[in-house]
Amino acid sequence: MNFIRELHAYRSQKGLDVGGTVPLAFISTVNGYHSYHRKPLDGIRFMMNCQPEPTNRHDINAVLVKAPTDVDPNILDIETHTPPRRQTVRDLLGHTIGHVPRNICGILSICMLHRRTLQSAVCFFTGEMIHDHQGPKLKSVYCLEFDSFESARSAADILKLYVDEQFIYI
Repeated sequence: MNFIRELHAYRSQKGLDVGGTVPLAFISTVNGYHSYHRKPLDGIRFMMNCQPEPTNRHDINAVLVKAPTDVDPNILDIETHTPPRRQTVRDLLGHTIGHVPRNICGILSICMLHRRTLQSAVCFFTGEMIHDHQGPKLKSVYCLEFDSFESARSAADILKLYVDEQFIYI
């Protein structure tokens, strides 16, 4: 899967490539699969939204990853999980898929709610599950749309402390 090409296509489809925002993309995970048991469709056809969750009792900077509510009707019946836990794209629409990792969500939450420099945050599942001592995670590509290059660079400088992958400025 060519993530850069997919992100370019997504940004073009949404009209984000005509200016006004500065994208910052990186690879991380969506955590919480062990709690929610929802496996999304991989790729940009199922772009998930990142939404701050300031009422979360465990972390006021928590950020939810939610399935979209509107997708191409041609993908609604695609299976994302096989029996016995069979799920289709239709079953996932609008539901919580998981959370942005704790070390990253604070940056997103602050930029969205307080500084208002982050215009949107979305991610898509790469199709790869990662298993570690904290349970299964969904390897995902995040795309953040900032209001300026300075805001994107500032966020990237902080994120570099927590994300091993190279940053991709699109």
